Amino acid sequence: MTTLNEFVSFANRTTDAYFSKIDLSMIRPPELADGVMSYVRRGGKRFRPALVFICAGLSGGNDALSRAIPIACASELYHSSMLIHDDVIDDDSVRRGGPTVHVKTRDELLASSEASPENAVRYGTACAILSGDILFGASVSTICDSVNYGLDSATVLSVIRLLTHVCTQKLISGEALDTRYGLTLTKAEHLFAVSENEVITMMARKTGALFSFCTVSGYLAGLSNPSLVKESEMKALDLYGEYCGIAFQLKDDVLGIISDERSLGKPICNDIREAKNTLVLRYGYEHATSAEKKILSSVVGSKNASEDELNTAKEILIKRGGIEYAQKKAEEFISSATDCLNVLPDSVYKEVLRDIAHAMNSRNK
Repeated sequence: MTTLNEFVSFANRTTDAYFSKIDLSMIRPPELADGVMSYVRRGGKRFRPALVFICAGLSGGNDALSRAIPIACASELYHSSMLIHDDVIDDDSVRRGGPTVHVKTRDELLASSEASPENAVRYGTACAILSGDILFGASVSTICDSVNYGLDSATVLSVIRLLTHVCTQKLISGEALDTRYGLTLTKAEHLFAVSENEVITMMARKTGALFSFCTVSGYLAGLSNPSLVKESEMKALDLYGEYCGIAFQLKDDVLGIISDERSLGKPICNDIREAKNTLVLRYGYEHATSAEKKILSSVVGSKNASEDELNTAKEILIKRGGIEYAQKKAEEFISSATDCLNVLPDSVYKEVLRDIAHAMNSRNK
């Protein structure tokens, strides 16, 4: 494999084949099992598993890719667990073109007339939380399966610690900060109660942590012996992953304003409704006229904002450069990410890492 498309295609085929064999027979009731695998079955960009494979190739060549299969699959299971919990926190209704787990479970229980509306909501939320918990456990169990794919037990333990300690603490801290900002800074004029650097730090944790896990764990899986680790290369890949994650999140924030629900697979302009502290909102509001700021102040953070009001706010953010600024910042982090690769030996894998970094900002979904 020599191109990004080939690695992403390989990641899709390999993860789908692995997921088709996951044993869910012990999970009861059936809606819980359905919730566990619902997002995984809907696919996704598979950037994270692709990163695992690329970095395994970087340190061990194509022959090392098979050792990385469980870790690549674990990254996707873990990502899905966090998405399910994120959708509960934000009370989102759509994910990857279908209903979110808590909404689907709620609606099915309501349709059965087995519970009151209030209890159906509570059960939908509970089922989603539990589905995410099972996926978290499944991601660790899947990493353990690496010993059956030729990975040494010491590296397996290192990767488990990397996921459960380093990545999880950073990612959930980022999620908490994002939620806190959205619930306490509920008006457009409140956005600047935290600095841009604090917002970037939140993104590095919430999104960058898992990208870093993928790059470092892939690198470790590719090595034929743990003693071959080069700290300079591992640190470079760790930082590369973090920068890519920030760029990915910045682009997500842009697409959340200018894309459409069908292409993106989730609701548009939710960041406006939820007063998410994004660079798009911050820059657009800061450079708006007094009249435009008044409009934004009435719409940002309003759960009941109409489509017309959201479209007006969207037009202001675009006109005042919010989209352009966020995309420019994404390019800066992509440049920083590719600079990290300078310490790595030249190879096809290094070039694909450059390509996937640029794909973070060129994607349309």
